[in-house]
Formats: sequence, structure tokens, C-alpha cells
Amino acid sequence: MREDPPDLVFLDLNMPGSNGGDVLTQIKADPTTAGVHVIIVTATGEEGRERALAMGADGYFTKPFSPIALLRTVERVLGAPPGRS
Repeated sequence: MREDPPDLVFLDLNMPGSNGGDVLTQIKADPTTAGVHVIIVTATGEEGRERALAMGADGYFTKPFSPIALLRTVERVLGAPPGRS
């Protein structure tokens, strides 16, 4: 990720062997990756939303989620023009 930062990362808060909140903190704290957009997609529930957004996440979805809503969020985060699919 540091060598070739992506435009966008989908991140789960519950990952085997790692805490998604810690990963989000690391992404945002590193000057090389701080500009990477992060959308949380998790089964954790709504209770994690405020914290994740305060930590720098650009969006937050709980599973199951609407694919259309996810697409709209990706377009908003990446600055896609409205109406583009």
C-alpha cells in the first residue's frame, strides 16, 4: 500500500489477526497513505459508525448493505459526477 497507494480501500473492522480500527489509524497516520479513502464495510453494527468516521473513514456500511448505496458512496468519495454508473 505504501509503494502504490490505492484511491480507495474497503475495510472491515473485524479481521482475523488484526483490528480494522488499528488498520484505519495506521493508514491515516502514515503520510504516504493518509490520502487513501477508506470505506468501512462491517458486521459490527451502527455502534462503530461515529468512532470510525472520527478516525478518518469516508463511509460506513453495516452488512448486509445496499449495493446501490455503496456505489453512490464510492462515487461521492472518489468525486465521480452525479448520474454516472
